Order: sequence, then structure tokens, then C-alpha cells
Amino acid sequence: MLEFPCLPLRKNTIRTE
Repeated sequence: MLEFPCLPLRKNTIRTE
């Protein structure tokens, strides 16, 4: 999985809204 800031899967870990 790529580090996407808008992805819900990664939103939990990477909060870059």
C-alpha cells in the first residue's frame, strides 16, 4: 500500500488532511 494522505486505510496512520 502506498502512503496516500486521502486514503481511509492510511488516514488512521497518516493524518495529512
